[in-house]
Amino acid sequence: MLRNNTRFAPVVTRARLVGRIRAATLSLALATVPLAVIPATLLAHARLVRSEPAAGAKGVAPTRIRLFFSEEPVVAMTRLHLVGAAGDTVELSSPRVDSSDAHVLIADVTGRVGAGGYTLTWSTAARDGHASKGSFSFSVEGAAPSGADTASKSSAAAVTARVDSEKTAMRQEEASDSMQAKAPVTVAGVLTRLLGYASIFLIVGAVIFKTFVLPRAGAAEGDALMDVASTNAATLGMVASVGSLIATILKLVQESSDMPEIGMPAMAFSSAWGWSLIVAAIAAVFALFGFWRAHSAAGTSGNSGWRIALIAAVPLVVAPAFGGHAIASDQAWLAVPADIIHVGAGSVWLGTLTVIIVVGISAALKTSDSSAGSRIASFINVFSPMALVCGAAVVITGVTAAFIHVPRLGAFLTSAYWYTSYGSALYRKLVFVVLLMLVGAWNFRRTKPRLSRDGAVTPLRRVATLEIVLATVVLGLTSILVALAMPQ
Repeated sequence: MLRNNTRFAPVVTRARLVGRIRAATLSLALATVPLAVIPATLLAHARLVRSEPAAGAKGVAPTRIRLFFSEEPVVAMTRLHLVGAAGDTVELSSPRVDSSDAHVLIADVTGRVGAGGYTLTWSTAARDGHASKGSFSFSVEGAAPSGADTASKSSAAAVTARVDSEKTAMRQEEASDSMQAKAPVTVAGVLTRLLGYASIFLIVGAVIFKTFVLPRAGAAEGDALMDVASTNAATLGMVASVGSLIATILKLVQESSDMPEIGMPAMAFSSAWGWSLIVAAIAAVFALFGFWRAHSAAGTSGNSGWRIALIAAVPLVVAPAFGGHAIASDQAWLAVPADIIHVGAGSVWLGTLTVIIVVGISAALKTSDSSAGSRIASFINVFSPMALVCGAAVVITGVTAAFIHVPRLGAFLTSAYWYTSYGSALYRKLVFVVLLMLVGAWNFRRTKPRLSRDGAVTPLRRVATLEIVLATVVLGLTSILVALAMPQ
């Protein structure tokens, strides 16, 4: 529980209570706006671009299946089933990655293929762990070659297949959407990712507030402000750590329901996404322990708890880059560092702001009377330069990621890009980020000087609460962006 100091506790009037309820309602309403404006369905991440044999092709029996994906698929999370018109299953070899192109999966046809229609059903996941599946059909007009003439017939079949593939490749790429199953954008999935991001932000914010803001704002070890503020920040950190652990477990459960054929060990240990969840879960447990120690102990033992929480926060910031678009990108060497900086800077900026509003102001009011305004002003004076740097880092890395993931630079200038599910979500996120920056600038230029001059806390709370609401919307849109396929 948040530590209270009844001596300085302000009286919660009915009007103030109603105001808080209205603010909470507004926050919830704004946070759900993105869920209503994003299209209801999306294409999965590892998109099947084309195949050999091609969808709808007619020709000789194939000896090999080749699937061309938009992202690098994970072999251990791939399943292929070739079924004839009569329902008979044709044996295939275990899929493998083409040595010349990591986007291509190959499976040899080891069973007998006679004349008739066949359907290939596939499911896989990219390195970011997002599942995708689909199916396509083709027809065989002749039996598979066998006996002494296998080599010559295979050569002729290869030539025929290549010519047929070249004729249909363009058409197949344009119609490839019909080869994949559409995945719904579930509220549960979005809220799970939102919980994960918010938890990381609060964990980082609690650590930065205690180790950076409080000491530089004049709070000394042993005084009432440091005691109340650090204890309440540790409580908030424990709640956020539990939230991070729950979000990690829910992600694994949701992925397992999307890919029921894949065992949990293969899902957890065969992709960067799986390893990122394992690291995040372990880090969340260590963060929980660190905050608990900081909350329950004093002096050196309490400070060691904060150090544990700080160390645990680092992998929590790094993990999302290995479970999203960044690691699946062909430019992962640049996308991953940019994503780590993006999450880290956003956590320091918005997470610390939230902790100042939720914990810092209340602690100052409870432990001070006439000096409360000056203490709060000290918090803001320490935080403002940090927020300016982190805000700039968020914008720069966000723009960098947008350029990395865009299919071509000119796409930003076309309306077709912004009408895709990903483009429309990105557009909305950019709008709210701009609003967030404007509110932050107003807070810095207008509210901060007033606080330093006459200690007016109410305007600061109002504007900072608006910042937090806008940040929640941005996080909600980010949670949706992570689930959307990149425009092709």
